[in-house]
Amino acid sequence: MTLLNMNAVCAGYAAHHVLLDFTARIAAGEVVVLIGANASGKSTLVRILSGLHKISGGTVVYKDLEIGSRPPIGLAVAPNMLPERLTGFHALDLVAAALHTNAIKMAIDYATVVDLYPYMHAPIASYSFGTRQKLAISLAMVGTPRLLLLDESLNGLDLPSVGRTLKFLHELTQVSGQSVLLVTHNIDLAQSYAQRVWMLENGRLAREWKQDELSRMQCEGQLISRQVLEHFSGA
Repeated sequence: MTLLNMNAVCAGYAAHHVLLDFTARIAAGEVVVLIGANASGKSTLVRILSGLHKISGGTVVYKDLEIGSRPPIGLAVAPNMLPERLTGFHALDLVAAALHTNAIKMAIDYATVVDLYPYMHAPIASYSFGTRQKLAISLAMVGTPRLLLLDESLNGLDLPSVGRTLKFLHELTQVSGQSVLLVTHNIDLAQSYAQRVWMLENGRLAREWKQDELSRMQCEGQLISRQVLEHFSGA
């Protein structure tokens, strides 16, 4: 079942176009990994899906709702946007109150899996960058959103936490039917958990790897990073 449809989406800033005729879809219960060079439009796409950036053309439809209708989508904010004076638990309560929900189990489960839970009583100002990333991901899970948007949220996490996060997200999609859009440069690690990989180039969808191709590549020991390097080097 299709969860989100994007058709001929265009967006930018002033006269500068960042996304051009972007057409793609996200199905229910899948992890989609978004890759691309810096300034290729990745963060703009995330901002559009979270309702923070308006499109100049095309359509973005969540099930039968225009994206401006605020569908149940969770966004992991940048670590520097977290309220430093609050503790992790206070931030969790604040987000839950803002969303008028008491559905925090998924957020707590994730915090436990990545060893964030013991730090939740401490002020965010005392957190390392990686711990803040974990909290931002956890807060995005409040309310059990049907789609999670994670923009470079693996940055700063140690390798065990990256693995646990990807495993948690994969199990989330398989058990609960939720979907994840993950922007990352850690392509090869994410490849093992993705059902779909998009590569943006100059605001366009330059390449898409679907689940059958990803499965074949994994069986043959092929890495997406090699294909990406060959693409950009012209090999």
